[in-house]
Amino acid sequence: MKIFYILNGTVPTEKAYGIQVMKTCEALTFAGVEVTLVIPILENLIPFDPFSYYGIKTEFPVVKRRVPDTVRFGFFGFFFQTLCFAWSTFFYIKRMSPDIVFGREEIPLWFASFLKPVVWETHTGAKNFFARSLTHRSKKIITISNGLKDLYVSMGVSSEKIAVIPDAVDIGQFDIAVDKEEARAVLGLPRTKKIAVYTGHFYRWKGTDVFARAASFFSDQEVAVFVGGTEEDIMEFKKKFGEEKNILILGHQLHEKMPLYMKAADVLVLPNTAKYTVSRLYTSPMKVFEYMASGTPIVASDLPSIREILNKSNAFLVAPDDPKALADGIKGATEALGQSCAAQARLDVENYSWQKRAEKIIEFCI
Repeated sequence: MKIFYILNGTVPTEKAYGIQVMKTCEALTFAGVEVTLVIPILENLIPFDPFSYYGIKTEFPVVKRRVPDTVRFGFFGFFFQTLCFAWSTFFYIKRMSPDIVFGREEIPLWFASFLKPVVWETHTGAKNFFARSLTHRSKKIITISNGLKDLYVSMGVSSEKIAVIPDAVDIGQFDIAVDKEEARAVLGLPRTKKIAVYTGHFYRWKGTDVFARAASFFSDQEVAVFVGGTEEDIMEFKKKFGEEKNILILGHQLHEKMPLYMKAADVLVLPNTAKYTVSRLYTSPMKVFEYMASGTPIVASDLPSIREILNKSNAFLVAPDDPKALADGIKGATEALGQSCAAQARLDVENYSWQKRAEKIIEFCI
């Protein structure tokens, strides 16, 4: 079985899709599928080999297609580049003739659907012309949450055509034999304070502002640590919260360091907002599974999307968009019950390895 995974993006990248795509391709390859990742040649400010950057042990071919790099010119530049990449991959697929074309972006897959069976893995609830057409033209649809499945069923797609397969984690990467004190020493974090850590991007729907405001309820012995974000996001975030005494903004870090930050924490925070549909219903954050694998207590917003994975036995769930409730949840998670929830989360995450995810994809699609 030969699959082309079509990705209109760069790898490595500071964005989470890079981990998700590379780990999916690796797991499918390990399971015996012949996978080729097809990407455009675009400017990339992360000068690392993607296999070493993401700790990929089972390698697969990566084919790069030359297209106009117009992404920097805003929406129309990105749209033009996307169309060029879709057209380029169309002819490459026609020439190389894979069995299935797999991907996350609807425009390249829409072009490919005129040649080969396509499997669309949707993450955002897109409803544009290409997405609507692809709901009918695709062989199968994978969603990462029940909320997304419900959306497309409401648009007339048969529920049998859709499988809910959440994101996953490389469990061994985050279950490391390093204790809290050692991790803090390596990272230069405060040794004696209670530390709550957020890792990931600073998109508004991620709720990072709520976490920052929750820090105003902290004592002098508690600190909120933010790890991640793009350069632009970090600059804006520092303007708003950089002077707050209980906040550390560390910016983008190599993904290989994430297990250390999670081990260094007393609590890991998932402060997603309820104000955006993608956050409330559609998302399946990879950080949820990374947090679970780390064995550190989790405090998360009580949202339908989050409750698909977390519950009151494996995390502290708090009212979304409420800084005081989040601060109280963080304090509660540092107590004995927090360790009990963390232990349960570590057991539950065994169901969410990349290999098990790949097996579900193969069973459903092939």
